[in-house]
Amino acid sequence: MIRTLPCFIVLFSFVCFQSALAENLTTTATFELMHDNGQPSNALLMDTAISGEINGLVASITIEQTFTNTSTDWVNGRYHFPLPEMAAVNQFEVEIGNRLIKGVVQEKQQAKQTFEAAKQAGKKAGLLEQQRGNAFRVSVANIGPGQVITTRLTYVDRVRFDHLRFEYTLPTTFVPGPTAPAPILQACNQSQANADSANASAGAALVDSPQPLPAIESSHQFSLDLVVNPGIDNHGILSPSHDLMLSAISDTAQHVALVNGVERLDRDLVLQWSALDPATTQAALFHEYIEGEHYQMLMVLPPAGEDRGLPRDVTFIIDTSGSMGGVSIVQATAALLRALDDLTIFDRFNVIEFNSGHSALFQQSQVANANNLNQAREMVSRLAAGGGTDMRSALQFAFNQPEDKSYLQQIVFITDGGIGNQQQLFDLIRGQLGSARIFPLGIGAAPNGLFMSKAAKFGRGFDMSIRDLNEVQVQMDLFLQRLKQPMMRNIDVLWPHDGVQYPERVPDLYANEPLMVLIKSDDVGGYLQLSGELDGNLWDQEFEIQHNPISNAENLSVLWARAEMETLNEDLSFAKSIHDVELIEEIQSLMVVLGIKHNLVSPFTSFVAVEEHISRPEGEDARDESLANVMPQGVSLPAPNTATVAPLFQWLGLMLLLVLLLLHAVQKWRASTQLATVWR
Repeated sequence: MIRTLPCFIVLFSFVCFQSALAENLTTTATFELMHDNGQPSNALLMDTAISGEINGLVASITIEQTFTNTSTDWVNGRYHFPLPEMAAVNQFEVEIGNRLIKGVVQEKQQAKQTFEAAKQAGKKAGLLEQQRGNAFRVSVANIGPGQVITTRLTYVDRVRFDHLRFEYTLPTTFVPGPTAPAPILQACNQSQANADSANASAGAALVDSPQPLPAIESSHQFSLDLVVNPGIDNHGILSPSHDLMLSAISDTAQHVALVNGVERLDRDLVLQWSALDPATTQAALFHEYIEGEHYQMLMVLPPAGEDRGLPRDVTFIIDTSGSMGGVSIVQATAALLRALDDLTIFDRFNVIEFNSGHSALFQQSQVANANNLNQAREMVSRLAAGGGTDMRSALQFAFNQPEDKSYLQQIVFITDGGIGNQQQLFDLIRGQLGSARIFPLGIGAAPNGLFMSKAAKFGRGFDMSIRDLNEVQVQMDLFLQRLKQPMMRNIDVLWPHDGVQYPERVPDLYANEPLMVLIKSDDVGGYLQLSGELDGNLWDQEFEIQHNPISNAENLSVLWARAEMETLNEDLSFAKSIHDVELIEEIQSLMVVLGIKHNLVSPFTSFVAVEEHISRPEGEDARDESLANVMPQGVSLPAPNTATVAPLFQWLGLMLLLVLLLLHAVQKWRASTQLATVWR
């Protein structure tokens, strides 16, 4: 027994350390190809081409990803990738060899069954699924030896506009998030189809992607081929994230490419261009008429504002969990220190940090005097990343603070968004927001845009992301300036014709920030009435909308359908929280109908593409292999996980090894004792 015990301890210790390591590995965008033994393969290389057009406020983008199977085997592949949080995917096709297979939208489980049947029959097929709002997965079946596989999807999205600046972000990778050990991942794959719909609607961080690699020199690069036409006079197109090569097409349109031709998929691509400073309130209506229905997008831009001079009660919440390790925590603390410098003696504030739990500087907000601010700076200077992610307790503490109507209640939380309980946080915000406003500040090379935008939506605030350490001061100055310039609150939009409007609850309007609303109606033209509260006084203004609004806008119907899909998904989360089975089924049916009508991928609809004839020879088996992706720029590998038992496994493994050494010492002592006895 004692002879076999050391072998068992060695084996068990190895398992403990492997489990701990696996828990610390995180999920990001990947193309999955797995050997039968579960080990990754280097048989597949990937290149990405991003192309499309941005006209005014609407972007139509095509993502083309080409995979080369360098092995001699038939394989099935799968990859995960990010898209903008409100992207509406409405086209999908797969090109394998000389065959082009166009996708059609089906109910999600039906599409999965169609794909699996084609896969088993030896047919080439592709499946595009939404995992959560900004995470998608493509599966490809029966890739032949040496073949080149291209997946191509097109999506429609809306350009951001704030502080007289247009901005469009093309995400290239995911923020590392909570995951499970590798053995659990393999077991979970069997039940993934049943879990996807629930996870997608809950916004959970899915965990069936393999670990990303720290460097892939011959793969994971992208090219850029965009036409950007703002439609207005601007100060030029630039990118804080990449070096661009620009060439003029017209007075307002430019072709945009990368100076180096290709770049690595390790940080978000950000495009920016600035508008002229308006002297008066401006309004514009963009219009699309399709299938007997009018889709309109209203944009109202206020005049350049001045500091309103209103006292504020600002609660700063900063994420110090493990996923914030590396550059992110440096950016976060720099941003918070800059925000503290912006407070005046007329303001009140508090600072809350969170990881596995939360810790507040004060039990309730204090005056922003020199002494209190110095305490805050000392606290921030000591912050370090590590531990789990319990944002809920920090947010709950902020909501429980005493409220004073004479102050603007603002909650700023700084995070990379690497969390797994998004829906719980959204429910908390919607249920306990009160008169406060929430302003998420995204940190890192690839912040979770979905979480930031939805938290801002439910919190009736706005969000901003800082991806470059060198941009912290500039970006924070813009962010803080907006916080001090609320132009209007409690806004109401009265359309001349009945319709379905999104967002249903209009957010506050800040200086140099447009009000943008989508609506579907049966008619256009007439007078639009805007009303709200400005400096505590009622305000209203009337705008005449021409019967022939700007008619060259495209894809507004897709944007409107995507907004309605998002609202239905939020309703679904509520129905699940109250366990209303009939309401759940009704909402899911509405989402399926909406997805099929507008050709959209959703939590309950997917694209599936299947060729008509069989490609894989009879008797040949297709196996799974994997190709991992790179980590986001500035994130160390392995990235610390959040709220896991990895440290327990590490300590257990270490203790067992110590026991092994002790047993080994005892055996040597017994052997030496026996030898001494023999000599005597």
